[in-house]
Amino acid sequence: MSTAISNALSKRTLLFAAASNDGANYGRTFPASTPGVFCIHSTDGDGNSSKFNPTAIGTDANFSLLGENVCSSWPAGVDKIQQSVNIMSGTSVATPIAAGLAASVLCFVDQQDQHVEASKRLRTWLKEYSSMEKVFLSMAAKRGKYNYIRPHVLFSSNSTPDSVYGDIWKLKRNMYQ
Repeated sequence: MSTAISNALSKRTLLFAAASNDGANYGRTFPASTPGVFCIHSTDGDGNSSKFNPTAIGTDANFSLLGENVCSSWPAGVDKIQQSVNIMSGTSVATPIAAGLAASVLCFVDQQDQHVEASKRLRTWLKEYSSMEKVFLSMAAKRGKYNYIRPHVLFSSNSTPDSVYGDIWKLKRNMYQ
């Protein structure tokens, strides 16, 4: 698994992993504890840290997203659940939301990159851990020791494609100043 993670990171693949659901009893699990892997914690619908999150690490961004009481499609009859929807909680629920958000940002950038010259495109830069980390931090609000990611900060109802792309460009420019 460590070799696969190393190979993926060397190819600029963004990796996401659930922190764990053991609260302060244990730390982050592998692979969430691996440098270069986005470790995702959980929040309730108001952005408050879930009680089952592991203790935040002071030197890390400690990203968190909705992971409590999330409606999820579910195959009826599995695990004695007859409905096609199941309410789920956990850092493993928040993690695909974070990965989906990163994919949405990358997809948006791909669409905008088509309209700019090759030397000014953002996609390659954005596939670096530190770059996507900057984008996530730009959307985050500090909640205790966790950074609660709020997608509406970047993609607000007032933003235009040009303004969002410009905001991401500013993050890139500020990284190298």
